Amino acid sequence: MSADLKKWMQQWRVAESALLDQKIQELSSLTPDQARAASHIVLSLAGSCYRSPERMHSSGLIEQQRFFQNARTQPHLPRRA
Repeated sequence: MSADLKKWMQQWRVAESALLDQKIQELSSLTPDQARAASHIVLSLAGSCYRSPERMHSSGLIEQQRFFQNARTQPHLPRRA
């Protein structure tokens, strides 16, 4: 690993810690009304995201469960070396 890459990684490790401290400080200083307003903004974004027409009537959970059930009941394929 190059010295520049190591320096860059170390810089981001320090930044990560500073950003976490900043986030904790900002969140802990929110009033209940500010926290509710921020939560409302974040939660309202989910309704504006694109969903395929199939997702309007199904989450795909049943199909996923069927897939995993079939995977459990069918013999496993040998692993490649």
